[in-house]
Amino acid sequence: MLFYNPMNKHIIVRTDASVSPSKGVALGYEATVYHNDGTYDEHTGSHYYPNNIKTTRAEFMASIFATKEIYEEYQSEAKKYKLKIETDCEKTVNIYRDEVEENKLYRTMNNLESLFDSISIRWISRTNNTRADAIARSKLETGWNNHENSSE
Repeated sequence: MLFYNPMNKHIIVRTDASVSPSKGVALGYEATVYHNDGTYDEHTGSHYYPNNIKTTRAEFMASIFATKEIYEEYQSEAKKYKLKIETDCEKTVNIYRDEVEENKLYRTMNNLESLFDSISIRWISRTNNTRADAIARSKLETGWNNHENSSE
């Protein structure tokens, strides 16, 4: 387990995606924002897409979605925070670390990087990502139900 100095402004975001070929894709995240005074705020978010998206792309999209949401919450203050993204998708980590500039997902994340003091991404086990997973799974079900009801 990692311990962070509470006197450093940083944000830890755990992201996940839930993918179903018949239902679509849901993105979920949980975030803890640590402030200089030792206090912290917690945030969660989710989004549903009725489209069929490949798992790795969905997982990377979850990281982008969470980064944008956190930035929208903190705006210019975000530049004072180090953003630490944690995901249980090793391919997402590799896409970001490989810096493949032809990759649209990488370019999008790279553009978001300037909004924070720094951005890092690391792999975590699924057992350490259960809350983000639950948020994504719940959104997949509610998003699918709402989509089906609006189609009738």
